[in-house]
Amino acid sequence: MPGAICTIIIPTHERHDILLRAIDYYQHFDCNVSIADSSARKMNYEFPDNFTYEHLPCVGFATKIFKVAKDVTTPYVCLVNDDDYLIESSLKAGACFLNDNPDYASTQGRYYKFELIENQVIFSPRYDLDSFHHVVESEDRVSRFVRAFNPYNPLYSAIHRTDLFTKSFQISGGGSSCKETFLKGIPLTEILVPFIPMFYGKYKAIPVLWMVRDSFIFDKIRRQKVRANKSDIDYSASYNFRRYTHAAKAVENFLNSEEFRQLKKSFRDTTSGVVINKESDMLFNLAFKSYIKWLISDRNKVVTKIIIKLFTPNWVLKHFKARKKKQYASGIEETLFESGLNKVRLSVLAFRKCYDGYRE
Repeated sequence: MPGAICTIIIPTHERHDILLRAIDYYQHFDCNVSIADSSARKMNYEFPDNFTYEHLPCVGFATKIFKVAKDVTTPYVCLVNDDDYLIESSLKAGACFLNDNPDYASTQGRYYKFELIENQVIFSPRYDLDSFHHVVESEDRVSRFVRAFNPYNPLYSAIHRTDLFTKSFQISGGGSSCKETFLKGIPLTEILVPFIPMFYGKYKAIPVLWMVRDSFIFDKIRRQKVRANKSDIDYSASYNFRRYTHAAKAVENFLNSEEFRQLKKSFRDTTSGVVINKESDMLFNLAFKSYIKWLISDRNKVVTKIIIKLFTPNWVLKHFKARKKKQYASGIEETLFESGLNKVRLSVLAFRKCYDGYRE
């Protein structure tokens, strides 16, 4: 789209029915939209004028994002899952913020989630409110890396300066591997996204409703695993303690792997024009060690919450949740907030049949 200042990148894989909902929703956005489709079958569809479609069969997640991102011509870019809803007014606010603050590399707002229950779209806050008061504003790179990874604040769906976003995915997606590395269920690509933005600039969350995420899991295998976990262990304090401890151990083991050494070299090559290799390696190691400290800290926080819930009356918990929900929306312009949720509601209801093929 001529004159657009932002491009939305939508990765998808074997979910063309879900993708149709996204196409319908984003076709009226005042921005470019690029689809990175790794499905075996190409999607035969007459896409809206603001869309481009790349069919990249048997291409890994990071690689397909990099292949699409390197051709983006707008100054800003935002990555959105095919089942998520980005709010257009918030995207524009994010672009304006970056335009007015050249020393910032990325920004985002607050997230909600929704469930479709008996044809009713039920919204609620997603993620901890503290994460959306998060700022990384030090002039010093070392301080930014420590702050960005402890507490860890994922920038997966933030709006980024395009050149920095592309470099982020070049670290892990510059090749052609179909392999996606997971560290105890967390995609390595997601952990790597903040590296380049924090290397070159600052980060700050702005008071807007950024995105609404679908709580329904369209991946049947993953959904079965989640249900098994819930039925077998009910997310007890002991389970969460083990889960986070194992995750921290997995990251520690990863630091001694050949893949880690290759990623560190890729990061070093990407930043070679700015710093010497020694500083680049130090920052890369520091980020992962800071991330491990956050995993341990978050483990203790989660376990403490579970224990407190066991001994807290239900009426107190309900009061606390209601108060937290009210605080979550504070500072967000009410008209835009309600308008954004309503657009999501209408889209979900219009495409509610897409859930039928995934229900068991």
